[in-house]
Amino acid sequence: MKIMDLKTYLVGAQNRNWVFVKVLTDEGIEGIGEAYSVGPDEATVAVLQDFKTWLLGRDPREIEGLWHEMYNFSRFPGGSVVNSAISGIEHALWDILGKSLGAPVYRLLGGRCREKIRVYVHASGPTPSELSEACLLAAKRGFTA
Repeated sequence: MKIMDLKTYLVGAQNRNWVFVKVLTDEGIEGIGEAYSVGPDEATVAVLQDFKTWLLGRDPREIEGLWHEMYNFSRFPGGSVVNSAISGIEHALWDILGKSLGAPVYRLLGGRCREKIRVYVHASGPTPSELSEACLLAAKRGFTA
């Protein structure tokens, strides 16, 4: 299996952005990851596009080796933007590995460690009143964080 393409998606949503990365393989398996927001999201997209040139033709299942190459061969300490890009790619590579083996990623990482997990929801609004309404709606939906 080889990496054939890496696509980035900068998605704007009200007060923040999300940076998603999709890694495509020659076997038709695609992995999706999120590069967390650390500041100039366009910079994270640029780093992802640079890493694409490093990854094309490589085996996406060699996660540890690819991670070390991205981390260690970036010039100088990479900082949060480079680490964010690496994180998004790593998520996508684990997704590919899990799909290729027919197993959920948590199984590959040692198994389930809890039966449920508390989930955070982002509430926002341009005015205090609208923010309050968004928080109340989230609470009604069952969110506690």
